Amino acid sequence: MAEERVSYQQLADRWGVSVPAAKARVRRYRWGRRTGNDGLVIVTIPDGSDHVAKPLPLRNPDKASEPASDVSPTEDTLHVALGQIAELQALLLAAKDEGSEYRAKLAAAEARLEVLEGLHNRAATPERSLLQRMLRRS
Repeated sequence: MAEERVSYQQLADRWGVSVPAAKARVRRYRWGRRTGNDGLVIVTIPDGSDHVAKPLPLRNPDKASEPASDVSPTEDTLHVALGQIAELQALLLAAKDEGSEYRAKLAAAEARLEVLEGLHNRAATPERSLLQRMLRRS
């Protein structure tokens, strides 16, 4: 069997763990790692490694073969779900209205800010004194 090269994501999927957990295991097992030109780290699994995961067993193999008997929802469940959907739609509309109010307030505040910045810029330029104005004219 030849060495196998896989990414951290593939190892995480194979082991049924998160990517950081897969990285920790690779460090613990001291397997070789190489970063490709695309930035993807490739892990080299040595020949005959005991740490290569086997498929995870089902928790309850007896229930896996049985089809679910009560799959169809009852009419009461559908009415409850439709009521919740209507409530969520009402909340969404209220949030959209509130958002439009905030957008209008923001536009008004930005307009006031532009006016104030204009006033500030005019006030920031110092006026020439009477003596400077008279010397300039002559």
